[in-house]
Amino acid sequence: MALMFGAGHVAAVTAGYLAAGGRDEVEDLAYWDVVAALSTPPRMREFVTAIQDQGRRDLDQPTLERRRDEFLRAALERLS
Repeated sequence: MALMFGAGHVAAVTAGYLAAGGRDEVEDLAYWDVVAALSTPPRMREFVTAIQDQGRRDLDQPTLERRRDEFLRAALERLS
């Protein structure tokens, strides 16, 4: 979600996930967000075509890398 639509939409997706599962929180969410961010390649070149094939032709490599890095920074801040 952070890659496709930006960090501002992550909270809404998390809230929907929690509501659908009948839960109040995701245990160790910041940790898992770090894992997810670090599971992407350092250069998002490989992701551009896949993302654009999903209808987001406006997203390019620098935008995807910036969004991933913002998501990672936010997760790391929540860990500390």
